[in-house]
Amino acid sequence: MPTLEQKTVYATYADEEPVGFCVSQQEARPFSDWLQVPESLVARLVSLGQAYDLHHVPMIDLHGETLFNSAQAQNIDVELRFLATVIRDDALEHVIQQLLPLLERVAHNGSLSLVVVGP
Repeated sequence: MPTLEQKTVYATYADEEPVGFCVSQQEARPFSDWLQVPESLVARLVSLGQAYDLHHVPMIDLHGETLFNSAQAQNIDVELRFLATVIRDDALEHVIQQLLPLLERVAHNGSLSLVVVGP
């Protein structure tokens, strides 16, 4: 079990089961270009989203598949940027910085979706 200091270090979670994030065209699931994020860190984001009564971040299904359209991706982008302003957690900040380019890509193209697939 990691020490308290290690809980905010991204590398602490390197051996965890990942949650996959990718950009998809017309609900077709791509076979490559997946961003793999440790499950604990996605769970932490979802929990923070619930704690701050956000709308879309808590909708991420850690153990299933979630599909977000362009408008939803734009809202997730806003919600993650908000969370980045209220946390002091290097591991989560790293995850947010990895997710923002995917979200921006989907948010600016109505034919794209963000696919999230749990382990």
